[in-house]
Amino acid sequence: MALCFLGRSEEALVELETAERLSPRDFQAGLNNIGRAIACFIDGRYRDGIDFARKATRQSPDTAGAHHLVVVNSALGGELEEARAALQILKHFEPNLSLETLDIAVYVRDEDRRRYFEAFRLAGLE
Repeated sequence: MALCFLGRSEEALVELETAERLSPRDFQAGLNNIGRAIACFIDGRYRDGIDFARKATRQSPDTAGAHHLVVVNSALGGELEEARAALQILKHFEPNLSLETLDIAVYVRDEDRRRYFEAFRLAGLE
């Protein structure tokens, strides 16, 4: 995950594959797909990111981070209805979520923070 937040998505994907191959049952359900969805967001591969984020929500439906990534990848991938629906689900986990409270600090690169914020704005977060 740290590699993704640093903008080093290719390295992150290699590490995720290695970790899963070496110990396929070690991680919280959905965590690897959350990592993949973040990497896709970083790379601008939003359609792939949607698929990984959807898988993560099926594997870990109570993990807010998975729903964040459905919102982000869907909004930036042009699937605004899905992004809005995912935002409504996310608000059940984070009822006080707003553009003001959105935590974008984990992303090191300004461009990633801007895109993440913009995705939530597109999805209708105020």
